[in-house]
Amino acid sequence: MKNLQFKFPIVILVLATSSSLANTSFTTNFSGGEGYTNGALDQSNQTSAAHFNEQFNSQLYLPNGQSPDFGTVKVNPEGNGANAVYKIGDGADFVEGDSWTVSLDFTFEGLVNTAPGSNNSLVQLGFSTSATEVTNNMYASIQKGSAQTEAYQLVLFGEGGGGFASNNFTYAAVGDDTADANDLTDLLRLEFTITETATAGTYSTSANLYNLDVNPNSTIVAASTNLTRSGTSDVDLYGYMRVTMGNESGNFDMFQGDSFSYNTSAVPEPATYSFLLGGLVLAIASIRRRRVLAR
Repeated sequence: MKNLQFKFPIVILVLATSSSLANTSFTTNFSGGEGYTNGALDQSNQTSAAHFNEQFNSQLYLPNGQSPDFGTVKVNPEGNGANAVYKIGDGADFVEGDSWTVSLDFTFEGLVNTAPGSNNSLVQLGFSTSATEVTNNMYASIQKGSAQTEAYQLVLFGEGGGGFASNNFTYAAVGDDTADANDLTDLLRLEFTITETATAGTYSTSANLYNLDVNPNSTIVAASTNLTRSGTSDVDLYGYMRVTMGNESGNFDMFQGDSFSYNTSAVPEPATYSFLLGGLVLAIASIRRRRVLAR
């Protein structure tokens, strides 16, 4: 009984610490073990792995022939792009310092090494205020700039808001050769994080691109800026991926998605710290009292 009396305040402290955090953590490798089957990625088809709502008539899909493992998401080469939104959102109660992160592992088919004449978006990763469509969004994307030859851009942007940043990286950095447009890049990881600031609707954002086949711990290129997006404060934000590789009949290798993750991190508010400190003081006082009584 003495042991129970001694440990009780500590248990209360641990529970208080855990309950103060409102975090979401989700990762999928699109595998058969997770419930995925061949067919469209959207939840109406993936009934045993209903993680995504997809726009534009199920253009992202897991092709037949991967069974029993599956694990690779492709895009309809004649669909003019596709969006998939992870249907669980978080963050309506977030405060300054709390953050959201999305990550995507993928390869894409490199573009020709001539300047396209207009910006050519390839892959986009970000956050939406809707669980069913991409709207009021902030994102990181990979694109080829209008005047770029053997290079791409990592871009940060908020639709309808303020803030923009971009940095260039070479074909070679992602394993894309310049001989033709039929080769796949190395396996890449794009991470995008936004953190709520003290100003409503303004987020500190950063993106990092990694070449997992070369060095998963070294960033190829990074970008950071503040993005302002009206309508995003005090609402849940939903992670999404968008593929805008263009339209090329019969080319089923334009995009290969290997994994996707959505995570949030909420730090304890000052009032919570005060509560935890008070609990710690009570615990220490209880321990000292029992030591005195035991003498």
